[in-house]
Amino acid sequence: MSFRFDVGARARSASRLIGNIRSDIIAAVVRHRTAENVSQQRLAESIGISRADLNSYLSGQKDLTLRSLADIAFALNKEIVVELRDPESGSKGNYFDEPSLVPTARKMERYETVTRTTSRSMRIFRASASADQDD
Repeated sequence: MSFRFDVGARARSASRLIGNIRSDIIAAVVRHRTAENVSQQRLAESIGISRADLNSYLSGQKDLTLRSLADIAFALNKEIVVELRDPESGSKGNYFDEPSLVPTARKMERYETVTRTTSRSMRIFRASASADQDD
């Protein structure tokens, strides 16, 4: 049994914002901890929260409030910048306007490395060809 549901533009936009902010915070925490040789415990203490709470914020198990975001940014000696702008004209979010821009499927080589990039991150996947392909 499968289920199909439609995620509206509002939910997509909110998810994208939350995901981008969380990605930025994680990257800043990793850079700070590496540069300053700071443990997660010590960073959490400088923020004024427990290590478990910091881990919950970073893993997405606990929602970030604006106050907690400000506290984390302060501990990292970072400035928060929020920009509200008009959407680009004709933009449909994640949808393609022209059929020629739609990615097409292709046969993958066995154990091919696939890179997927977004505006905020790069992810690398190790893709395995299906078992029914000949070696």
